[in-house]
Amino acid sequence: MKYVFETYNRVSCTSLIAAAVRCGHALTKTVCELILPQEQAMARWLIEQVQAISVGYLLRATSGVKAKK
Repeated sequence: MKYVFETYNRVSCTSLIAAAVRCGHALTKTVCELILPQEQAMARWLIEQVQAISVGYLLRATSGVKAKK
């Protein structure tokens, strides 16, 4: 689910950059351009980790261990 949010964040930043350019909001464009690489890096990290996270979850779920709340 976290990957969905990271994808949404990347798309939102990209959209905001386009809107900022069109509306002449240089500061908004600059801030979004600074944030976008961070969002891209997190999405890449999540893709690299998703198999291990999924297997870990399944191992705990089938062993009866409860997740912390």
